[in-house]
Amino acid sequence: MAAAAPPPDAAPEPPTPKQRAWLQHAATPEQLSFFAANGYLPIPQALDADLLRRVTAAVDEVAEAVWSEKEQAAASAGEEPEPRADFNYFPCVLEGPAMLELLDCPATFPLLWDIMGWNLQCYHSVISVKPPEQPPDEPLLPSNRGTGYHQVRPALPHPADPQPCWCPTSSAAHPLPAA
Repeated sequence: MAAAAPPPDAAPEPPTPKQRAWLQHAATPEQLSFFAANGYLPIPQALDADLLRRVTAAVDEVAEAVWSEKEQAAASAGEEPEPRADFNYFPCVLEGPAMLELLDCPATFPLLWDIMGWNLQCYHSVISVKPPEQPPDEPLLPSNRGTGYHQVRPALPHPADPQPCWCPTSSAAHPLPAA
């Protein structure tokens, strides 16, 4: 039997702590407009210092393991190891609790919900590592000037357009502009 509805003049129940945290990070009309116009949304201080430290440590650990494995394979083949280069590592959510916490980060998940809707899924997860490069000998053309970011594109089309791509950096998580 269904519970009786409260009388129409009854005061609403106060929000739970989880609901208050969610509402604190819900998208504002200004954020929704910015995303609609630009295809990305800066989220200052999205990751607290502890989570950022743990995510960075997990990425560094994966990078060291990938590079060491390649160097050992080259050594056992009697070859000179290649310089440490870019790589993608799948699936990153399996690399520890910190990576898993990024999926429903309290500062970003309510925004994703507001922008993309309720049917959010982790289709795949990847750690993309791009080591620092030496500055070129000659200036780069404006069309290929390095920015520290690279465009991340989803493997399959998604009904929401443009697509947010999130990248944690220093003390904040910044989505990359959609293509």
